[in-house]
Amino acid sequence: MTQPESFLDQLKRAYDDLEIDRHLTEAADQLESAFVSARSMVATLAAERGDEVEDFLDKASSSIDERTDGRYAEQVGKVREGVSGVVAKLAEYRPASAPVEEIETPPAE
Repeated sequence: MTQPESFLDQLKRAYDDLEIDRHLTEAADQLESAFVSARSMVATLAAERGDEVEDFLDKASSSIDERTDGRYAEQVGKVREGVSGVVAKLAEYRPASAPVEEIETPPAE
């Protein structure tokens, strides 16, 4: 009489039968590919539209300063610097084949 298969053995057999390792590897590869593609698209946009972001930040900063009589100028400046830095950093990830103008970031104060 053979001994019944333990739950752990059944689980291992099901794991092997369903080829979980292969499916996880395929899913990870697809996720990585999607991430790289999305990062390239965002980086290209950041590189191509960096000047528009800077213009928007200039207008938004001025508007906030006007409405608050400059009370939050330091905080607004920090946020502006942060956003500019993120856009510039994203632009570094653009694909080499994408023709893009150079992004100018404002000098740190």
